[in-house]
Amino acid sequence: LKQVTNPQIIFEATGVYSRRLQAFLDMHELRYIMMNPLEAKRKTKDDLHQNKTDKLDALYLAKLQSEHPQRLAYVQSEEYQELMANNRIYEQASHDLITNRNRLHKAVQLTFPEIEHLLANPRGKNYWSIVLRFPHPDIVLETKEADIIDFLKGLSGIGKKRANDI
Repeated sequence: LKQVTNPQIIFEATGVYSRRLQAFLDMHELRYIMMNPLEAKRKTKDDLHQNKTDKLDALYLAKLQSEHPQRLAYVQSEEYQELMANNRIYEQASHDLITNRNRLHKAVQLTFPEIEHLLANPRGKNYWSIVLRFPHPDIVLETKEADIIDFLKGLSGIGKKRANDI
C-alpha cells in the first residue's frame, strides 16, 4: 500500500471479518469502498462466477471498481462507531429481555394462570414479586392466610384491605 499512490481499496462488509480490515484502514487513514455483499453480488452477477473463492471475489470487486467506480466509504468518527456498537448491544439486550419476559410469562400462564387476575398490571414489580414468592398455586394452599396477607402488605401500594381482597 505504501508503494501505490492513492490506492483504491474495495471489499465486502462481512461483519466481524471486515471490521478488522476497516479498523486497519481507518488507523492508517486509507480511504476505501466497503460494499454490501448483496449489492456486490448483484453488480457482479453479469460475470456469473460459480466457483466462489476469496481470490475470485477480489478479482470481480476490482473489475467492478475499474469499470463502474463506487463511492468511497464515509469515515466515521471513533465516537460514532462506539455509539453504534453500544446501540447494537443495547438493541440485542432489549430484544433478549423481551424474549425472556415472554417465555417467563408463558411459563407462569401454564403453572398458575389465575395469578394474572390478581393485579391491574400483570407485568409490574408487585406482580413479579408475587410470582417469585408464589410460582405455583400449591404454594399458596400450603401457606397460612395471615402470612400471605403480611407478604402482600409489604409490597408497594398494597394496603391491608387490598391485601385481604387479593
